[in-house]
Amino acid sequence: MAGNWTEKSMQIRAAMVGVEQQCLSISPDRAFRLLRSHPHPVWIDILTSDTPEAREILVNKMGFHELAVEDALSRNERPQLQQYGDVIFFSISVLRRTSAREKLTASDSEITSLAEGNTFEEIGFFIGDNFLVTVASEPFEELEAVFKDWTKPNGRMTLGTAYVAHAVIDRVVDAYFPALDTIEEVVDGAFDALAAGSETEMALIISSKRDLSAMRRRLNPTRDVLNALLRVGSAEVPQEAMPYFRDVLDHVLRLLEMIDETRDMVGSLLDVHLSQVSNNLNVVVKKMTVFATVLMTMALVSGIYGMNFDHMPELHHPWGYPFAIALMFALGVLVLVGFKVAKWL
Repeated sequence: MAGNWTEKSMQIRAAMVGVEQQCLSISPDRAFRLLRSHPHPVWIDILTSDTPEAREILVNKMGFHELAVEDALSRNERPQLQQYGDVIFFSISVLRRTSAREKLTASDSEITSLAEGNTFEEIGFFIGDNFLVTVASEPFEELEAVFKDWTKPNGRMTLGTAYVAHAVIDRVVDAYFPALDTIEEVVDGAFDALAAGSETEMALIISSKRDLSAMRRRLNPTRDVLNALLRVGSAEVPQEAMPYFRDVLDHVLRLLEMIDETRDMVGSLLDVHLSQVSNNLNVVVKKMTVFATVLMTMALVSGIYGMNFDHMPELHHPWGYPFAIALMFALGVLVLVGFKVAKWL
């Protein structure tokens, strides 16, 4: 079986295509020796953090440029493509997301923590003449699936290392689609809630907007990397493999368009939400104004009859009190009827 993890400070697995076009699992030491001399494809997959041992292997044993190694091991570098001699180095961002069900049913406090759990890691690629070295700081399902599929006996690794790199990138890019679909479902649900007159959760809207911005920040460099890779046209990436990378680039461009459309929807959703809050406030103020006007009119009567004048016609009348009460209610009703006629209610 191709792929044995070894070493203490890191995990390394390697496979090569033999003379009979059979994929074979090989030791890391043998893979290091065959890296630049074997006429058939060799793939070394390394799982490691930024350690002196990792730098020693990548720089001294494999002969990669120290700047490329620094970018491969760093988690804060912007993905870009660089060519160092006969080796092309680039990295792409991998999305690690929470499940859609958790995202949709979480409470306000849980929504924030779930959004923070959506992280982005990187995979570094070193492509040379018939060899591929992938470097990651964490295990990824996309990389694992491609390694198992392409390095099994009679697997597709015999097509070449550029095709292997395409398969990994394609899976990584396609993983963005379900995440974007989840956000679109959240936004559509929020629009439906607003249309039904219900209030939507602002934390959910803001979380979706933050997720979209984060995805765009990672996909923009991926687009640039693929554009640069298509312009290289060297022996490391043969012309026969270019249509496959153009297909991945098309997926990235489609994702960016979908993100922009969804961001516009989120912006519109925020505007609708703010308008709804403003309208609700206007309704409340309008009702309070009506109540204040009615009470003010009734208070006018009580204020007049509360003045301390000795010669007030109704002051000693036996029906003065009921008359004042009736007059207050009559004026209140008259004001309400006036508002109704003026269509203010």
